[in-house]
Amino acid sequence: MAKLNVNPTRMELSKLKIRLKTAV
Repeated sequence: MAKLNVNPTRMELSKLKIRLKTAV
């Protein structure tokens, strides 16, 4: 988790995907 500040957009996309998986 050292690339949080490097690619915040990718992190958000990953979180969104995880939320979608948990929502389904």
